[in-house]
Amino acid sequence: MGKFVVIRKKVLVVLLLFFVPVAGQDFYPPFPRTVYQSPAGTAGGAIDFFYSLYDLAIHGLTGSEAAALNDSIRLLNPNSVILGTSRQGPFASNSIEGQYPELFAYLPVRFKLIDEVGPGTSSMRVERLNSYPAPDPATAGITRYALIDGRDWISFAVQNDTTIGGIPTSGSMAIEMVHQPDKEIVFPIRFVGFGMLPNYTEYAPLIGGTTETWRWFIDHRFTQQDFSHYDGVFYDAYRTYLYGTEDLPQGVDFDMNGVDDFEEHGLAWINGKWAAGISLMLDYEHVKFSEINPGKLALIAINSGAAENSYVMDHCEGMLWEGFRRFQTDYASTFQVNRSWELHQRAADEPDLVMIIDYVPEAHYSYGKDNYYKMRYGLTLATITGAYYGRTFGDYYYLTFYYDEFDADLGYPTSEPYLLPSGAHARFFDNGAVICNGTGNPITVSSSELVGLAGYDGPYYRFRGGQDPVFNNGQLFESVYLHGETRIPIKYNWGDGILLFKEETTIVADIFIGNTFNGDTSPGQVPVVLEGNWNSVPGQGDYTELPFSQRMPHWSQWNRDIVSDGVVVEPNVVYAYAEAGDGSSIARITPRIGVPGYYELAEWHGWWSNTTGNSLAAAPNAQFKVFVDSQFKMAGSYSQQHNLGQWNPFAVLWLPAGQNSWLQVSNNADGYVIVDGFRFRYLGDDLPADTTPPRNAESPQILRQP
Repeated sequence: MGKFVVIRKKVLVVLLLFFVPVAGQDFYPPFPRTVYQSPAGTAGGAIDFFYSLYDLAIHGLTGSEAAALNDSIRLLNPNSVILGTSRQGPFASNSIEGQYPELFAYLPVRFKLIDEVGPGTSSMRVERLNSYPAPDPATAGITRYALIDGRDWISFAVQNDTTIGGIPTSGSMAIEMVHQPDKEIVFPIRFVGFGMLPNYTEYAPLIGGTTETWRWFIDHRFTQQDFSHYDGVFYDAYRTYLYGTEDLPQGVDFDMNGVDDFEEHGLAWINGKWAAGISLMLDYEHVKFSEINPGKLALIAINSGAAENSYVMDHCEGMLWEGFRRFQTDYASTFQVNRSWELHQRAADEPDLVMIIDYVPEAHYSYGKDNYYKMRYGLTLATITGAYYGRTFGDYYYLTFYYDEFDADLGYPTSEPYLLPSGAHARFFDNGAVICNGTGNPITVSSSELVGLAGYDGPYYRFRGGQDPVFNNGQLFESVYLHGETRIPIKYNWGDGILLFKEETTIVADIFIGNTFNGDTSPGQVPVVLEGNWNSVPGQGDYTELPFSQRMPHWSQWNRDIVSDGVVVEPNVVYAYAEAGDGSSIARITPRIGVPGYYELAEWHGWWSNTTGNSLAAAPNAQFKVFVDSQFKMAGSYSQQHNLGQWNPFAVLWLPAGQNSWLQVSNNADGYVIVDGFRFRYLGDDLPADTTPPRNAESPQILRQP
């Protein structure tokens, strides 16, 4: 067998076994397929770079900010597929959406005014018109809003059978009009996640007497969000069906006759009417998106927090498993749902955008990113079922982790998944095979279980990897021990998996080292170590306040403290700097090298201080030294006044395995020295022998790739 080195994953134009894409080849990347979905924000200085690493990128910026970010992502990776985040529900207020009460679903309870009320009123006397329970403001998920006379939205904090109080006396949710006694008061249904519950059923009155609510909502949203720089829409907090009293403990009145639909019709009727409206809405979404992106395939994916392999499969291209084990059902159900989508999308000759988004909780901040078997479990389950996979950090998925396996190129499936005698699932691909242990127990899988199956094209090899070199050791595959844990409930079981290749293959993802453990430093690596007088600089602003075009161009993907149980466990630091001095302030950057070979060293810097244009205060001659296997090897300098916000290579050296080689940067310079981000990119082991003798800063000699 020959040897194959993966430097960067590439999208290949090939014919698939099961379907042949005729257009939009970017929508059919080879496996494993990777995704980065960040609902929390896009505040990092290098967020475009992080998004560009993935096959599928999802974020929520709009307008010119979205255009700037997406153009930057595509400049870095023209094959990126980018979806824009949206919400399913409108919001009740006296703003434009709130001016259309036909949009909303309401509780069956009805009230009427007893006295005249007007602007500045904070409390009003009311009379109940029917027997259904009124909304309780103290109950989570229940509305705190009301609509007076079909025209005036208010919020409130106090309610009983005779009084609605705690109404703001000014602002968008204050009483704006004068209302006479006997005017009706109704209560829209507040849904946690996406605003108010819309009424997309056939019973909702037409907007303006002409337009269905589902149609108006899409038309309106396309006037509020510019999707011209996106490939499609990702709906967060979506509802494809309702769960009954769990969702709607005080009922719902879709047909608007003052009677609870659960009592009048039942849950099946409610969901039938809901599904009919949602189907029309999703179909119309495709139409509208195609209008603003002529000739492009319009993509829609949804996240409802549940398994979605129902009617929505005919109306969108995929779904998301949020948090993987956080909201998923058991392994078998996840497997079956993913396979249902894969087979359905294959038959429809459409992309499959099912996604597994795994995450590391804040409580695991000090080690979670390095739990490789947990990553392999999610990745291999996604890969054998045709899905995308990504791994993020934090309850709100602030940032992403990138692994060696993400750079693999297995090609496309050459078989369906198999259930092996050991209990694992396996699947064959153009360039190898994938095995996933979802049994909930540790197992050993042997090569003999694969031999003889249709699609087998072995023998196979483990790849040789940099992050977990003991597991990914490059050896001929004979057997593998795969981790497994049984938990209660079973959805919390852990598993493991492995990628195998037909050729001897080396895969070393770029090593990134920054100033924080999670936000800007690769799995298996530790941040920069500072000695002497350095100043750590936090990122600007909250993620809700910092537009992409105004970001600090520093090596970071998240500008916020990481907090666990109320304690800051990783401060918001995007770079450090030292004033010009005698070299006593030193930053040491020590990569953990799993695969020895030639590595290109590069640095990333933004401007000095938080003010645009201060780059000329930075050092024109930041001094560095490289120690290889604990021996001084090279010295030199590089300018930090130019080439901001990008990788700037400055050396290529042979680095042995282990943590006995490091880069050292000091403040012996003519300006502020910035310590931001550093990259070690594996180039292989077949460059000319590194015979560079030790050199000093006055006479640097840098071996570069020929």
